[in-house]
Amino acid sequence: MSQQNSAVKTTSIFTEQETRRESTKSRRMSLFNSEKDDQPVVDDGDVVAEDVQAESAYVSPYGKPARSDRSQSFASSGGASSTVREITETWTVIAQKMKASILAAALNGILIVFIKNLQNGLLVDIDASFIVNYGGVMLELVLLVCNIVTIWSLEEAASCIFGYLLCQKNGFSLAVCGYLQTPSFGKLAFSQTLSLTSPSRKILTRISFIWIVVESLKLFTPFSAIALNSKQYAIYNDVSDCAYFIQDPAIGPVDRNWPNLDTEGGVGEYVFGSSIGVMRSEVGGVNITTAQYPPTLISGLNDGDTIEGLGFTVDISSTCDCASGIDAAALAAVGVDSSQANATVANFLQLNQKMGLTFGVVHDDTSVTISNVFSGVDLCGGNDANTYLPLVCSTTMQNHQVALLEIQFMTDGTSASIAPNIVNLVSSQGPADVKTWLSFAMNAILNGPTSSYLTPPTVPGSVSPLLWWTTPNLIAIDRAAVEAGMETMYSILFKAAIQRTYTPVATQCIRKNTVNSHQSTIGMQLTGYYITLGMLSIQMGITIFSIIAFIIWFISPNPIGPAVRATHENIYLMTLLTSSPHLGIGINELCNAETYAIWQRLDVVCRIGESLDTLEEEVGKIIVDKPSLLTEEEKKILREAADEADKHIRQVTREEVPGFIATGYHLLFFGAVWCRITQRFTPQWLTIQDEFDRRGWNTVPGFGIAKVQCAYEAEPWCVDVMGIHDGYPGIMLYKDGQFLEEYQHTNDYENIMTYLEHVYNLIKAVHVENEVHQDIIAEVEKPKEEGPIRKPVHHKIGQIEHLDDDMLDLDAVDENVYQKELQHQIKEYNDELSYVRISGILVLSIACFLAFMFVYSKYGGLKNKSRGDTRYQQLSREE
Repeated sequence: MSQQNSAVKTTSIFTEQETRRESTKSRRMSLFNSEKDDQPVVDDGDVVAEDVQAESAYVSPYGKPARSDRSQSFASSGGASSTVREITETWTVIAQKMKASILAAALNGILIVFIKNLQNGLLVDIDASFIVNYGGVMLELVLLVCNIVTIWSLEEAASCIFGYLLCQKNGFSLAVCGYLQTPSFGKLAFSQTLSLTSPSRKILTRISFIWIVVESLKLFTPFSAIALNSKQYAIYNDVSDCAYFIQDPAIGPVDRNWPNLDTEGGVGEYVFGSSIGVMRSEVGGVNITTAQYPPTLISGLNDGDTIEGLGFTVDISSTCDCASGIDAAALAAVGVDSSQANATVANFLQLNQKMGLTFGVVHDDTSVTISNVFSGVDLCGGNDANTYLPLVCSTTMQNHQVALLEIQFMTDGTSASIAPNIVNLVSSQGPADVKTWLSFAMNAILNGPTSSYLTPPTVPGSVSPLLWWTTPNLIAIDRAAVEAGMETMYSILFKAAIQRTYTPVATQCIRKNTVNSHQSTIGMQLTGYYITLGMLSIQMGITIFSIIAFIIWFISPNPIGPAVRATHENIYLMTLLTSSPHLGIGINELCNAETYAIWQRLDVVCRIGESLDTLEEEVGKIIVDKPSLLTEEEKKILREAADEADKHIRQVTREEVPGFIATGYHLLFFGAVWCRITQRFTPQWLTIQDEFDRRGWNTVPGFGIAKVQCAYEAEPWCVDVMGIHDGYPGIMLYKDGQFLEEYQHTNDYENIMTYLEHVYNLIKAVHVENEVHQDIIAEVEKPKEEGPIRKPVHHKIGQIEHLDDDMLDLDAVDENVYQKELQHQIKEYNDELSYVRISGILVLSIACFLAFMFVYSKYGGLKNKSRGDTRYQQLSREE
């Protein structure tokens, strides 16, 4: 069969059967044990077909070559077995394996765009009531589905990465198959049940938190749901009766004597700042108030309806200062026009220090300026109780414009409750007359050019409603709020002045009728927006990582499908185990064992690939076995040499260690009999000990070396007490019973002897300085004759001299010895597992409590303000 696509990776790539055999034989070598009963797998980069059969081998019973019906993924091969499946991995096949990652990227991307659009409001053809009732639930369900798909993509990526590692020359722990088949929150517990010396325990424990983090994102979906809001949206699809005002030059301004200051005091009780313009007293970041007077509604409408028509705007600014006295010069110095200073003083004195204001109106072609002298307000004080200094505010109205405005109304369904809610500027139509019209209007409403006005409260003990925006509590005027509050008062009076003097026109205004509309705008509260966006961003990052992980599969020169399949199909994994040597042996003895004990038995570094024994056959066989670089002979030599060396090495038990290292310098070699690297190093340590003794260092007080056995029940003590965290062997230096440092150089004879010589020089310097043990030091310093050389501890030790740490790491554990430690470790694993479960339950309980408190404080514990309440009612309720 010729290769059809450059992106195809297949093991059936030769047309002729013999060509396939010769090529395979010339390229492959065993990485597994080479004993008689072993079935080795192929070398680096040649993990091949799972039950492969060459296409040309099968002949149709009808005498013609059989027709090959193949998909782009796996194809059935005829011949000896109808269940044979050829590994043919095209890019299309790999892309199909990453379908969850592609789906997760699409879902997270669409949701991120959707949430971003909610920030400014998203227009949809759905009724607002449906969004309010069901939108939050639907959003939460979609976010949960997106989270689940993201977890699927993470599982796919992990299967790809670990499947690739299982097919590589160095192999990987088979326990990763059980790990990936465990639910997200169970992964951490699974990794904790593995042995402390597991080759994969550390990495699996760490990456478990990725699944925990992604699963925990589900806790934030309720916040997203309750943050969703919607309001009915309508285009201008109707008309309403309305009235607006113009500056008719043919008629001129006319004072109709209504409304007046008293009536506007009543308006101030219920008016919303948003309905009269952009108020500095209510809108943050605004330095000047813009009053807006839209058309006046004269017919009924629905809650949320909007009308549009002509109106007026004006910019209002105020500055306030304290006068130095009550005379014309003092008032003129703080903003009162000098031509009106005497009249203003006279009007001010008529108030007799009662709560009120004295007005003075002046104008030019572009602006109207009004001076306001407060009476009965003790904000400026005086030198003594008889001296009263008034507060003077100067308010300027300018940039008077004719404008197209829209005003939204609110109502509870009755016509009496209709009230303006929010006014917005659509466009400016040009400047309006100030000199003739606006100045006349303000003089009319204020009884100008100079006048005084008592500001009696409508409720005893409070200030006049016109001054409510100058006080935080309706009782006393706040100096910090008085300027912005005066601008809001003149916005109310600006509206009244237009109604009193401008020319009215009755007409019909275009209207957004929400009842006749089935569109709505969807939005989201800012807190929910950031929570949702953050959650989706984390999921998108994980999804992108998952997609990138598949590059490993795309660029892999050989199929890794069988290993990927083994990581997520437990039946297929068990089939491999029962048909593979070594790993499958003894599985039946664990039928009644706990799950963690089974995976501890399978927690060995292995490799998945085709057995060399089937390379001569038409149907290949996939096996899973240890990728050991050691032969059984080498393993035997290592173990016997170490055992023989241990007979001559000075050893101390864990009970003897404190006394041994109590005084002076002592170098301890911590090892475990089941550790291959320890076995290889032990004979070398004996050589070091022999040279140590030959030099006489063993006679020096406070200087010694010894080996500590950390296998069996001593391992927890070595790890927890003595700090052997980086594996065996570990060489530690102690001084006077305290840990001094860890030997960090290579474990060879020359380096360790150099290190010991350095320690000896330190001890010698101390003894010389203290003039003690001089005779011993002198004896040690004498030239030594070469002593007898110890006979090698094993007659075949030369056969393992080529072994390095990388080779030993692939078979780091002597299984025969290591199995004795399992029972001791089981109890510790159970304790760790219980701690993890208790911690998880505690964290989940705290999260639920915080979520409950958030919802309760938002919807249960706090009384919502009614939008129809007056400003006084709102503040009274808060008190």
